[in-house]
Amino acid sequence: MSKTKGQAIGSGYHRPVCKKCNCEMRPETNGVGILDTVESKPYALWDADLWKCPKCGIEVVGGFGSGPVSAHYENGFDVAIKGYEQRGLLIINNC
Repeated sequence: MSKTKGQAIGSGYHRPVCKKCNCEMRPETNGVGILDTVESKPYALWDADLWKCPKCGIEVVGGFGSGPVSAHYENGFDVAIKGYEQRGLLIINNC
């Protein structure tokens, strides 16, 4: 059995798989901003990728970097958040 084209993205990375449809998801948008919150206050901003199932349309975020691109204690944190927000690429993680 051979690998599909998407199963080996980089070193040891596999595309997300939709449990419902049993197929690999596809990259929908690279470079979305994920804003982690603590007690409803902005805490850390991550850069990641939005993936989408080609069959059912469910979306999931993955492909996070090894650390946040900015944190609440850093200069420019609010500016970085606003940059993703203005491009319509900000997702707020409230959980």
